[in-house]
Amino acid sequence: MIDKEKYLQIIASFLIALVFSIPFNVSIVFAAINRISVKGSNGIEGFAKSNDFLNFNVQASIANNTITKDQIFLGSDIKFDSCSQLPSNAFECALKFPGTGTSSFESKPLPFTINLYNDSSKQKLDDSKSGSVIIDNRAPQLKLTVSKNKYSGQENVVVNYEATDFACNDQSCTGKCVGIKKVDLLIDKSSKSIAPNTTNCNFKSNISFDAKTLKDGENTVTAKAIDNFDQASQEISAAFTVDASPPIILANSFAIIRKGISLSTFSPNSVPVEVTVNISASDLNANSVTANLSALNPSLKYVKASCTPVGNDLNICRWPIDLNPGTSGTKAILINASDLVGNKA
Repeated sequence: MIDKEKYLQIIASFLIALVFSIPFNVSIVFAAINRISVKGSNGIEGFAKSNDFLNFNVQASIANNTITKDQIFLGSDIKFDSCSQLPSNAFECALKFPGTGTSSFESKPLPFTINLYNDSSKQKLDDSKSGSVIIDNRAPQLKLTVSKNKYSGQENVVVNYEATDFACNDQSCTGKCVGIKKVDLLIDKSSKSIAPNTTNCNFKSNISFDAKTLKDGENTVTAKAIDNFDQASQEISAAFTVDASPPIILANSFAIIRKGISLSTFSPNSVPVEVTVNISASDLNANSVTANLSALNPSLKYVKASCTPVGNDLNICRWPIDLNPGTSGTKAILINASDLVGNKA
């Protein structure tokens, strides 16, 4: 058992040691490199071109001490250009490398080390931080498709595109890039430029062109993608056809036939007849040909025709009906037709 006197001596010794240790803890000087920013001439954080200069911006602090450009270095020998105090009492130091012109860099991550010394004598290293800047020399790649091969003049031509950007061929560059700046598309004389609001290395979407603004027949859309270093992809293209020509309903071929004879007048009595008309179209949609024959028979407001091709893009369409107009006078007949891509007549 420790007697009371010895116990009090131990407590007193502990308190004395604690008091003497306080000044040593308070006097420790905190020094740190707090932030490093590296940009090439295009101002994109962490990236530079293969022929470029690098702007280093470092925030550092040494408690109660000033930091000058003689204390902070790129590697062990390249001294920073300037240091200035911030409102937070930290210091911001800047370096442009090389000081004038540009330098050629290998296309891969370029490692660097920033060293902060206690003073200009460089006898004591207070902090050191390492990092890398990616040297980007690869242009984006672009994929381009149209949603179908043939469009009518009433449709929108839908163009699908996918742009993927890259930094370099080194495996360590996988998934890293400066990003897509824009995708330029051109069809005939219609051009559009899309600037995606994204920092992703992959961007895909689609865009529509009004077929009425394009030429009838074969058209080609060309496109290229450009990254934020203004590196352009290979120009690619996709072809499609615009069919803007509707069927032609040959009104002068319209006839009402009774026992092989074309009628120009009619009696008040109900008689079976065949209504016919010729339609010129290379791609007539036979199911689309209808007529409002209510002027010839009030019960026939919507009647589908039976159409047969007869050569040279000509089709004959027929409606067997009972002619029973009910009233005298001139009659008007409305006929509708479409081709296979939707052009309407």
